[in-house]
Amino acid sequence: DRRNLTLRVGQRYAFSLLAEIDPASPRVIFRDAEDGLTFSTTDPDVVTVRGLGDVEAMAPGVATLTAALAGIRAEAQLVVTPANDEMFLPMPLESQAIRTSNVNASKEAGEADHAGVPGGSSVWFSWPASAGGPVDIEISEAGFDTVLAVYRRASGGMLEPVASAVAESGSTGNWTAFDAEEGSTYLVAVDGKEGAQGAFSIRAATETGLTVHIRGYDLDPPCLHLEVNTRPGKTYVFEHSDTIAPPAWQPSHPSVAGTGGPLRLTAYVALWKPCFFRVREE
Repeated sequence: DRRNLTLRVGQRYAFSLLAEIDPASPRVIFRDAEDGLTFSTTDPDVVTVRGLGDVEAMAPGVATLTAALAGIRAEAQLVVTPANDEMFLPMPLESQAIRTSNVNASKEAGEADHAGVPGGSSVWFSWPASAGGPVDIEISEAGFDTVLAVYRRASGGMLEPVASAVAESGSTGNWTAFDAEEGSTYLVAVDGKEGAQGAFSIRAATETGLTVHIRGYDLDPPCLHLEVNTRPGKTYVFEHSDTIAPPAWQPSHPSVAGTGGPLRLTAYVALWKPCFFRVREE
C-alpha cells in the first residue's frame, strides 16, 4: 500500500515490508535481502537508500520509496523538509556562503510575518557574535523573492527584531546589516514572499564594506538602477564624474540616511560619453 511520511534533512528511517498472505493467517515481515527484498527511490538526491530498508533524507524535495518482493510491491511517498525548518533548530551561518533551500519549509504556529511581509516557508539560521561590530547578512543566487529578518532573544525568550530587508521583485539578492553585541546570539529567518520557495545562498560577513550592485538599466531615458547596502546611523552620498584621471565628483542624488537595508537609486547617464559613479558612506 502507499503511505506518506515527512522527514527532515539528515534524518534516517528504517523500513520493512509487511505482507498479509491471508486475512486468517499471521502477517509476515520481510527484512532480509535473502528474502529477495529490494528497496529503491525515485530521487537519490532527495532520499537515498543506505542499506536494506535504511533510508536517509538528503535534501528538501519529494521522492517515492518502493519496496519489492516477487509480486508484492509497496510504495511510500517521502516528503523531505529542511533541517532548519523550526526556529529551535537553526543552521549556523558562516563567513563563506552556504547553498541551501526553503523548499517544503513551513510557518510555525505563532510565527510572525518577517519584515511585515506574509510568507509561509521560513527557515532559520544562527549567528553567535564572538566580537562586537558591524555584520552583513547577505543572500545571493536566490530563485525566488526573499524576505530576510534578524532577531535577538529578549528576556522571556521573546524575539526582538534587529534588522530586516525585502528583496525587490525578481531580484536574486538581498541583505541587511546591524551592529552586533559581543556574546549575543542572533537568529536569522529567511522566507519567501507569499510563501515562495527555492534555493539560495547565504552568508554572514563581519569584514563589511560598501557594496554597489547594478540591478538593471533603461534606454529611454538612459539610466542605471543601483542598489547599495546601508547601515543605520550612516549617510550615503551618490556622486558622478565625467573623468576618472583626475575625477571631478559632483552630487548626483540628495544624501540619504541608511536604514540597515538596501538603498535603491537611479543614475541617469549620457550615452555619447563615459560617466563614472561612486557612493560614499559618511
